[in-house]
Amino acid sequence: VNPQLTAQIAGKSIFSALQLKDNSLLLGSVENGLYHVSPEGVLLEHFNQENGLQNNTVLHLYQDEDENVWAGLDNGLSILNLNSPFRIFQDHVGRIGTVYSSFQNEDFLYLGTNQGLYYRKKGAAKFNFINGTNGQVWSLQMVDNVLFCGHNSGTYVISEEIAVKVSDRLGTWAVVDYKPVEGVFVQGHYNGFSFLKQEGETFVDIPLVKDFPHSSKYIVSEENGEVWISNEHKGVFKIRMNDSLKTIHDLKNYPFSEGSGVTSSIFMFNDALYYSNINDVFRYDPATDEFLEENILSEAFKDVDRVSGRMIAMDNKVWAFGERAVISAGPSIRERGYITQSYYLPREYRSIPLGYENLTRLRENVYMLGLVDGYLLFDESFRNKKTEYRIRIDKVEKSALDEDPKTISLSGIEDLHYKNNNLSFYFSIPEYKKFLVPLYSYRLRGLTEKWSEWSSISTAGFENLPYGDYNFEVRGKMGEEILPSVSYHFAIARPWYLSNLAIAAYFLLFLLLLYVIHLVYKKEHDKRIRENEKALKMKNLEAEQKIIKLQNEQLEKEMEGKSRELAVSTMNLVKKNEFLSSIRAKLKESEGSTQVKSVIKTIDKDISEKDNWSFFEKAFNNADKEFFKKIKSRHPELTSNDLKLCAYLRLNLTSKEIAPLLNISVKSVEIKRYRLRKKMDLPHEENLVDYILGI
Repeated sequence: VNPQLTAQIAGKSIFSALQLKDNSLLLGSVENGLYHVSPEGVLLEHFNQENGLQNNTVLHLYQDEDENVWAGLDNGLSILNLNSPFRIFQDHVGRIGTVYSSFQNEDFLYLGTNQGLYYRKKGAAKFNFINGTNGQVWSLQMVDNVLFCGHNSGTYVISEEIAVKVSDRLGTWAVVDYKPVEGVFVQGHYNGFSFLKQEGETFVDIPLVKDFPHSSKYIVSEENGEVWISNEHKGVFKIRMNDSLKTIHDLKNYPFSEGSGVTSSIFMFNDALYYSNINDVFRYDPATDEFLEENILSEAFKDVDRVSGRMIAMDNKVWAFGERAVISAGPSIRERGYITQSYYLPREYRSIPLGYENLTRLRENVYMLGLVDGYLLFDESFRNKKTEYRIRIDKVEKSALDEDPKTISLSGIEDLHYKNNNLSFYFSIPEYKKFLVPLYSYRLRGLTEKWSEWSSISTAGFENLPYGDYNFEVRGKMGEEILPSVSYHFAIARPWYLSNLAIAAYFLLFLLLLYVIHLVYKKEHDKRIRENEKALKMKNLEAEQKIIKLQNEQLEKEMEGKSRELAVSTMNLVKKNEFLSSIRAKLKESEGSTQVKSVIKTIDKDISEKDNWSFFEKAFNNADKEFFKKIKSRHPELTSNDLKLCAYLRLNLTSKEIAPLLNISVKSVEIKRYRLRKKMDLPHEENLVDYILGI
């Protein structure tokens, strides 16, 4: 009989029980959840709906091979990871609020939250509020055996269940020991910093330091009198104070242009000062009076994906906060430098505003993390037994466009129809620890060789895949361990319009199309050749016509010139003969002398000289080559004298002008013209000269 345990579970209906491998006992109740009792009968833990169970009625209990406990409840299942290094207290109803700081001594556990300061005595089940501390608590620090509380309204000194305000200055971030002077402390405030002096049991609040209006969230004091303060926007300040502790003697600012912000911090570690932001860790070098990026602590964290610049130095370790883990760096035993250890705790389970992460050592190897809705405890020395994790593909679904998905066999299938080219894969790693979240990465070979980013999502979907062979591969990651990948092979059949027969038909159609194009091209080509030939002929004809026209124009010019020559020659001959005829007429008046007769005879000979006609005929033929041929062809009966007359009429000479040329009288010329008409058989109404000119 255990009176204490009996009193604790008095009035509860115990419906189920299970003895665990460590001989402890689980008792399931109908109305108040689950009790974990040690072999000695001490109540170790109480689980109910307030701290994790889905409801308070536990009907059945089972422990699996990984020592997880499964609880069959009234409306489902809950799992308890009793071997987990993590213990979580969740304040679902807002009794304490967000935990920004914590501290534990032999008798009390204190929690500083956004609602005030809470305490719990050793062995008690609930936290109690310390009166007068309403508001935001930023820090809890034990300095020279004095527990200081940095509060939104000032600074408090805590003694068991009592809080005494020792500074009314608005907003105290932190309180640290001012090492050069015993009993003096440095307070960092929203708008500067100040000193607090202890005199016996009382504290004297020294006025705010002048000319330093910057928020002083993190403070480090050194033995040489230097006070280091970091500001989220201005960087780091190195300050030396005057003896009055009211004014600054010397100040130097070390700005950091990149990576600074509300998450940056300063801290002392192994007698060295460090400044950290989300990207880097800098070590102060007294020899150069600079913060250097190259240092062994920075090297230890270079591959850590930190989400905050906040770093905490504690127990010869430096703690940092990553996306999926809390990381510590401590001295390496084997070699110079630091070695890191990750405690996989996803950020969603340790949610708190960035830059306000807090970690407190409660006892050896046990630490407390403040959360938005409570706190979390973890044991850094705890290591689960080695588990061989395996990833598996649980289900594969296919679907056509706008159709419901259908599950397909995991053991191998025939080629999928080309319309079922939307596939979804479901995979998992059987692991039921709350804070160890599996990560997955996958790729679809045949589509891409690149692995996807690590993600906790255990599904993958691919839409509108083209036909072909594919191999889906997925791998898992548990903490730092990457598991071997598993795969699923499948193929999507060609659509009918891309089958071998269809491709052959397309090829034949293509050849036919090429042939038709060839025929059309040839026809067009021949047509263009004919058109070009026709155009060339037209151009040649036009050119010939132009040449002929030019030749005709040239001939006309030559004819005009020769006609002019003929006319001039004819007129000269006419005038010469007229002149000679006139002389002859005058000489006949004195014809008695022998000499005169001789002259008359000479003149008659000259007038009737054949050479005159030969010259005229030659000139006439040059001017009008075809005339004699044409008129002879029409009137072959014409004599040479008739032709002479025709030639003179062709020149449009009058009978009077013709008479001297023929050495006859004008009347004789008229007779000749009459006879010529007769020979030509011209109608009475047709003019002889017009007829001859028209030939």
